[in-house]
Amino acid sequence: MLDRFGQLPPPAVALFELRRLRLLGAGPAVESLRVFQEVAELALRRPLKPDEIRTVVGSLPFQVEFFTGHEFGLRVRGTGIALLHRTRETLQALGALRGAGGVEAAASKTR
Repeated sequence: MLDRFGQLPPPAVALFELRRLRLLGAGPAVESLRVFQEVAELALRRPLKPDEIRTVVGSLPFQVEFFTGHEFGLRVRGTGIALLHRTRETLQALGALRGAGGVEAAASKTR
């Protein structure tokens, strides 16, 4: 992204990316989104089915971790802006499931 002075500084890019994450994470599939220093956790409203897991994992060029217990979700690791970009890609992959009737349809059934 450019402004009248050239490239935005990294903190401004991170601010825009965080805002984008908030918008993408506001969908019906994500219960909460937490971004820490080197890890982001996406708690989902419901567990993914095996075919949905394959679709998400297969569409991402990096590893994601799944966690279960009180919540089911995904964990993404990285540093700096790379973590934010990976989190965005993960949210977009989950959104693609929604578009196929997967996560969104199941989330609306649980309401």
